[in-house]
Amino acid sequence: LSELLNVEFYGEWLGLVAEFTTKSLLSWQWASNSVYYLLSLWSRLVTSVPYLKGDTPSLLDETVPKITEGFITSRINSVQASFADNSPDPDNPLENAESLQDQLESLPYLCRFKYESCSLFIINIMEPLLQAYTARSRLPASGDAAELSVIEGQIAWMVHIIAAILKIRQTVGCSQDSQELFDAELAARVLQLINITDTGVHAQ
Repeated sequence: LSELLNVEFYGEWLGLVAEFTTKSLLSWQWASNSVYYLLSLWSRLVTSVPYLKGDTPSLLDETVPKITEGFITSRINSVQASFADNSPDPDNPLENAESLQDQLESLPYLCRFKYESCSLFIINIMEPLLQAYTARSRLPASGDAAELSVIEGQIAWMVHIIAAILKIRQTVGCSQDSQELFDAELAARVLQLINITDTGVHAQ
């Protein structure tokens, strides 16, 4: 990263890579392999920040959160889209442990780079999903199975994402105490699922 910062067109290059990454995330059906390598690149940039010398801005503070949020949003939307066209993805990473691990390998480093904003973003996604899942548990088992499958798929993605984040410790951009607080907030959302799955139709 320090060498890249010395390049005259670093800012332009970073912007183009960010744009390409965003487009790849939106094209999740065809760019799963590209996403893996792109996220790996961003994680390498992020983990190099502590070793930077000088005052040249890396521009990562503004860029990385957008990439992180774009990835998470694209995973959530992929579940909805696969059921909307009645053609579940045969290469669904949720059904392939190796593919899932590849997709989530670099994400924790990006999330913890700006952990406060990222954790709040995740919580703001999880809360409505938990509410919808709770409401669905009070309905008859003969309700809309497709709707339930979408909610479960989206929750599954969020649980995997949170688990991946909690496995990694990183001190860049956030104090240890703050990290532990955000870790607890994310873990609490996952643990809420236990109470939900033990009640209503989910327990049947």
